Amino acid sequence: MLLPVLDNLIIGAHTFYNSNLLDSFLHTKKLKNEERLNKELATEILHRMGLLMYKDMPAMSLPYGVLKKVELARTLMTKPRLIILDEPAAGLNDAETEKLADIIKLIREDFNCTVFLVEHDMNLVMNVCETVCAINFGKLLAIGSPEEIQANPLVQEAYLGAEESE
Repeated sequence: MLLPVLDNLIIGAHTFYNSNLLDSFLHTKKLKNEERLNKELATEILHRMGLLMYKDMPAMSLPYGVLKKVELARTLMTKPRLIILDEPAAGLNDAETEKLADIIKLIREDFNCTVFLVEHDMNLVMNVCETVCAINFGKLLAIGSPEEIQANPLVQEAYLGAEESE
C-alpha cells in the first residue's frame, strides 16, 4: 500500500515519539495524544509549504518537483536546526526552482532553521543565500554576501573566464 503524503510526514517524526512499544500495543492515551499532535504538525507544515492539497494522495504518484517539497516537509517534522541541501534544484524547471527558492526562504525564516545549500544554479544561490562561499576545483575563492561574491575578481575569473588581452 502506498502511503499518503500526510502519513509520510508523520513517519518522519516517529523517532521522536516518547511512547514505547507497549503504548503502541495498548493504544494508550499517551500514544494517541502524540499521534494527534504529530498529525496537527504535519498538516500545518503541509499548509505552510503549499502542499495541503496533496495530503491524501499517495506520495509516489506526485510529480518530481512536488516530491522534493514533500521530502523537505518530512524533514521539518524532526524540527531540525540545520538542513543540508545538495543540488536541490537538479532536475527542476525554472518555475519549480523559483518555488524552491520560496520554500528555502520559508524554512529559514518561519521554521528558524539554517539551510546549508550546495548548488550550481547561481540564480538560486544569489536569491536565497545570505552568505555565499565560492569554490573552484576544491579551492576556496571567497566568502561573503551575494553582492560581494558577484563583484569578486577571483570568482568572476573562475566562473566567467579571464578576459583576453589584445
